[in-house]
Amino acid sequence: SQGEGKTFIAINLALVFAQLGERVLLIEGDLRRPSLHKRFRLSNERGVSHFLAHGRDVSEVEPLIQRSAVLNLDVLVCGKIPPNPAELLSTPRVKALLTWAGERYDHLIIDGTPVFPITDALLWANHVDAGVFVAKFGGIHAGLASRARQKLQEGGLKIAGAIVNQVAS
Repeated sequence: SQGEGKTFIAINLALVFAQLGERVLLIEGDLRRPSLHKRFRLSNERGVSHFLAHGRDVSEVEPLIQRSAVLNLDVLVCGKIPPNPAELLSTPRVKALLTWAGERYDHLIIDGTPVFPITDALLWANHVDAGVFVAKFGGIHAGLASRARQKLQEGGLKIAGAIVNQVAS
């Protein structure tokens, strides 16, 4: 759900890989409530939503990618919030984008959406190798977390692991 720390975890995973010298593309997967542009102080004028809505060829993705201040870490922000995120995530352009990016980067990290109440996470799941399940400590009921995990697995997503976030010491 909202506030679990998915963006925080995605950014930090991207930073770790980049600091190890690996080329990383961090992709804004949440086309409804994007925030990567704010976190990295990048323009949100054009991004993944623009390519998914208007792209004719994957070569159009490269100018949309922005360099972060961190060596080896590039970011593909959302761009303008589209009126139809689920429709855009159902186009063949998603696979084309990820295939193109996978040939150029060592790691693609998608900052996804909550599993509930929308289906966008499942639409991304159709095109990725694996996902990481993020849950806020004490913030989600075990039954809801179990249903979310089951929904992702039924959608074909291999869950590489889980991160319990925001644990107070």
